[in-house]
Amino acid sequence: MINDFHPPGLWHVWHDGGCVLIPLFLLAVFIGYHVSEMLIYFARTDCKDAENIKWNEWIKRPDQAKGEAGQIIRYSQAGEKSAWAVRERFLAVRSARLPRLNQRIVMLGVAVTAAPLLGLLGTVLGMLETFEAIGETSGNTLGRMSHGISEALITTEVGLIIAVTGFFGLYFVRRQRNRFREFLYHLENLTLQHCQQS
Repeated sequence: MINDFHPPGLWHVWHDGGCVLIPLFLLAVFIGYHVSEMLIYFARTDCKDAENIKWNEWIKRPDQAKGEAGQIIRYSQAGEKSAWAVRERFLAVRSARLPRLNQRIVMLGVAVTAAPLLGLLGTVLGMLETFEAIGETSGNTLGRMSHGISEALITTEVGLIIAVTGFFGLYFVRRQRNRFREFLYHLENLTLQHCQQS
């Protein structure tokens, strides 16, 4: 008997999950796309794990600085090099980059939080179908009951899977955002030290 068990295929699960699986699928694609895009953005910036020696060299010779860090260094040293001017330029850099990242993180948080709620909606719809089948006296009651229970369980499971993986993605995105913010403050301090020594 145990050898006769075959796990259901993807189409079978999709069919038994009901109509709520469509918005759950779209939500999963949305979360996956935005988490991937933000992690790729942070991976492409050379604003992490660089040595202070490298940054100090770039601050002394901004024309040799590369990548996004180089753009920030060149912008921070353009024009007047007083401490006030450097602080204002770094404030402008933080104001240009961090709020957009924060908005996307909030949007991702809302999407991740919506996943188990959509799963719960599928549970309610599946249980309604189950109770409707219990109330009927026709011959196919057991088939409708099992379909309703399947819909209730599958959507809950899918919603929780999306939420758990989304929370992990959101955690890594927040961590990278915090590292980027710390990088900007650290680079500002190094630039201010350079300006005071000049």
